[in-house]
Amino acid sequence: MANAATLLPAVRAEMTSQTDSDLIEAYAHILMREVRHHTTQPPSRLVLDASDLVDVFGKRYAYLVARRCKFELSSDLKRWVRTSGPVEGETQLFCEDFALDVIHARRSVDPLGLCREFHAGAENG
Repeated sequence: MANAATLLPAVRAEMTSQTDSDLIEAYAHILMREVRHHTTQPPSRLVLDASDLVDVFGKRYAYLVARRCKFELSSDLKRWVRTSGPVEGETQLFCEDFALDVIHARRSVDPLGLCREFHAGAENG
């Protein structure tokens, strides 16, 4: 297996860019699977604790993935909220429900740790 330290700078930059894109896609897939799992009738507002999301994804990926999955940051900056259409309730999503999936995705998509520094703030970054 290759070592990230032995890669030429141009190769490392290209691989880091591709790995970063792949991680965002994998993480968005995981979060959207959780959203679909909690989709209800009648519709409800989906809520994620912002600090918990950072603990799972890291600061950068928490923001990018939440926005990709159509979550909006609340005015108090403490919650990510996803609302589609008129809602009749609120459903809390818990990051620990999918944290292991995120860790597995991180290890399988980025085995060389090229994007390790992008996971700042993540508990298992």
